[in-house]
Amino acid sequence: MDSLERNRRFALSIGFISLMVWECMRWNKVEPFYENWPFHNRIFSYLFIALRPTIAWGWVLALVGYGKHYLNRKHVILNYLNQAVYPFYILHQTVIVLIAYYIVQTQNESILSKYIYTVGITFFVSVLVYHLFVRPYALTRFLFGMKPMDKPKPVLPAEKDDVEPMVVLSA
Repeated sequence: MDSLERNRRFALSIGFISLMVWECMRWNKVEPFYENWPFHNRIFSYLFIALRPTIAWGWVLALVGYGKHYLNRKHVILNYLNQAVYPFYILHQTVIVLIAYYIVQTQNESILSKYIYTVGITFFVSVLVYHLFVRPYALTRFLFGMKPMDKPKPVLPAEKDDVEPMVVLSA
């Protein structure tokens, strides 16, 4: 991962340059099996075909490297989202079936709007059910395979030696 982070600019350059070469050749119809293909050797055909995985790997490695560099931070919300992943995965399957059953039956909506409604409502309902009914209760946490909630540590009163004397100024 550290190597990907260090070489992220190089991977991005390789991915971008390979993509530009691929697209320029395609736009000008200079690719194997076209009449304009100037190279009649199989090696050049294989090199052209090898550009596609080079593009893909360049972009994937660059994205992982940039992700490691910019997104590898601790944040308060990450703990909440980490705990929510598995229950959300379980919940969304049931919710999507229930919602899609009713949305699909509508006659005057386009496929795209049905899809958007299904995804949006499913996400909203799944998050709501998780937050209101799964997360706060020990039984539902157990049923959804979650660890028990951490109890807040009690605040202990300060010992006599740790208390600084209060200075009262009188006028």
